[in-house]
Amino acid sequence: MKWFPLVGGILSILYSFFLFAHPLTSVATIAWIIALVIFASGISSFLEYINHSDNRSFWQLIQSLFSIIIGFVLLISSVFSLAIAFMTVIAYWVLFSGILRLLTGFQLRRLGFPRSSLHIYSAVLTIIFGLVLLGAPLLSASVIGLLIALVFLFVGLILLSIFFRLNFD
Repeated sequence: MKWFPLVGGILSILYSFFLFAHPLTSVATIAWIIALVIFASGISSFLEYINHSDNRSFWQLIQSLFSIIIGFVLLISSVFSLAIAFMTVIAYWVLFSGILRLLTGFQLRRLGFPRSSLHIYSAVLTIIFGLVLLGAPLLSASVIGLLIALVFLFVGLILLSIFFRLNFD
């Protein structure tokens, strides 16, 4: 039991070194898990479409087939492609959120809310961040991968310090 922090710390530090050398791997892994969920969701929806003839909808069939195809394409994609695709989707989501936040800020200003300008400033920063992500998805994925590697490194160091405190204090 006292050795768990040592083993966990060493494994975490080793994995952080791997992620520092291959930063796209962590982002691609997240994207692969999401692709697996999309694929499984499509299969589940398709099976529901087949098994329930009383509530069939053409749009359910289209949605399930679309999910199966997108999930399958993402599952067989390379690490590089997955990382870029994931970051592009995230970039569009951030942009869309920023635009909606900006519209909300303008509406709040029109209604006379005192701090609506902070909402508008944060929306502009969100839109700029989304544009940066969209303009450089590979760089963004690499930076996120390096940040994840740092997390694993710090967790490993903390686990090692716990091990030494448990055994040598």
